[in-house]
Amino acid sequence: MERLTVREARVSGLLGVCCTHFTGPECQILGGCCAEGCPWEDAAWERLAAYEDTGLTPEEVTSLQASNQELKKEALPILQAKVQDRLVILPCGLGETVYANFAIRGDYLREKDKPYPCEVVFIGLSKEPFLHIQFKNGRVFPVKFCEVGKTVFTTREAAEAALKEQEG
Repeated sequence: MERLTVREARVSGLLGVCCTHFTGPECQILGGCCAEGCPWEDAAWERLAAYEDTGLTPEEVTSLQASNQELKKEALPILQAKVQDRLVILPCGLGETVYANFAIRGDYLREKDKPYPCEVVFIGLSKEPFLHIQFKNGRVFPVKFCEVGKTVFTTREAAEAALKEQEG
């Protein structure tokens, strides 16, 4: 943004010395009286009012600028990975509970109207990213990311809603 004001030692507040552009042609046309329709002063007042509307102090603005620079530094590698198609968004995290809507073969059969709570014990990134979920009986089952939201859900409510939809 272009500055409308300049910090200058010769600003005295006297007529003929404009606080925004120091006796420029616009100021000369108005006889040096900035209070009477000077476009520079009007613009400066508008910007000052907009700044004051934020309710921020100069120190808070400086702090926000520093935080913004830090965020940019952190976000840049993530953005580069996304552009280069190297970014994978995980559907869940390690140790989280997910709910499976499928029966496994063997000693643990699912009740038809209840999803299985499982713990995410491994997340693998390959051509087709996957996770391993562990059932209460200790069995571990691989699930492709594309199955999350179809047969495995991150919330019990979503799993139960999918079961009801299958029944209907």
